[in-house]
Amino acid sequence: MVTIHCLGSGLVGSFVIKKLSTLGVKINVIDIEETNYLIENDLIKIPSTRGTRYFGPSKMSFSNLLSHSLSIISVFKKTVLIRSALFIVLYILLIKSNASVITAVPLILLLIMIYSISNLALRENMEEFNDSLKNILDITKIK
Repeated sequence: MVTIHCLGSGLVGSFVIKKLSTLGVKINVIDIEETNYLIENDLIKIPSTRGTRYFGPSKMSFSNLLSHSLSIISVFKKTVLIRSALFIVLYILLIKSNASVITAVPLILLLIMIYSISNLALRENMEEFNDSLKNILDITKIK
């Protein structure tokens, strides 16, 4: 039995659940939004060797952090494009009488963000995503 903790019913979670159930794995889904507590006695703790960083410089550069953030946003590219288009229309309607170089800066930054998200969204490979469960050689019983 595999217990999956979800933060709602997302597309990725439902895809993984569907794929695992086709492999014959029993699944117990716990929706964290609807439950106020979890019984942790049944959970198996797996230790990980990860050091704690309380201070000091980050190991990720600012450009890599920006690229990573935009990659996360690119998952929602349709929503971003629709909301950005609405923002551009409303913003132009509001500033049309007072348009200047300074009031054009948010539009330029938004267009740069949309362009970056569109380029990052081109990296997705649905074949690799659909074949990702083939990389699992063996599913053993956890309990």
